[in-house]
Amino acid sequence: MPENMPAQLRVFLWTAALAGIGLSGCAGGYSSGNGKGNGGGTGAPPAPTGLQTSAGNAQVILNWAVSANATGYYVKQSTTSGGPYTQIAGTVSTSFTDTGVTNGTKYFYVVSSYNSAGQSANSAEASATPSAPITIPSSPSGLQATAGNAQVSLNWTASAGAASYHVKRGTTSGGPYTQVAAPAVTTFTDTGLTNGVTYYYVVSALNTVGESADSTQASATPAGMAPDVVITIDPTKTKPISPYIYG
Repeated sequence: MPENMPAQLRVFLWTAALAGIGLSGCAGGYSSGNGKGNGGGTGAPPAPTGLQTSAGNAQVILNWAVSANATGYYVKQSTTSGGPYTQIAGTVSTSFTDTGVTNGTKYFYVVSSYNSAGQSANSAEASATPSAPITIPSSPSGLQATAGNAQVSLNWTASAGAASYHVKRGTTSGGPYTQVAAPAVTTFTDTGLTNGVTYYYVVSALNTVGESADSTQASATPAGMAPDVVITIDPTKTKPISPYIYG
């Protein structure tokens, strides 16, 4: 028998031999392996590599490379870089979709592999922030036009998700309209107009996805200010007012 064979195994083999049990080759086939009495069996798998995350709408998709000798994986999540992590899933595949997330929150992930011998260390960390898909903004609402001297001031309510606006003007109700400005704010003053002419306006909202439909139309007619009237009185040409005028 090998000199490094555990005492209990020696006793078992001697007992089996005395009882006439055929265990030929058992003692000779024993190897101490790593010297820890595990018979040279496979140890815990290595930590997974290549962890990648892909954020979606209220979900995060994870995938990673296969770990040699792994029979499964533990997926762990945290909202703080570096942990602590909470195990959220066990899977035998090398991908997982986390649907228990909130849009706008950043999540941090690690994955460990395991087999019958134990669990590996955690993988390198990966992170993702789920978010709702960007859509074309809604049409601006509440468009108002206020006439001035050779100008019209416009204001409207902001459209959710809009990055800027297109202000369009026409001289016929219902259009056609010509774009005259692209402000990022919800006000605009259109100058250089002709007093007495009625102008019609619509506004659309834009972002990286596209442009909304036009708002409801608003109109205004600029007009010149009435000139100041100056009355000059010549005291030499005035006459006393009769007291009878006031009774």
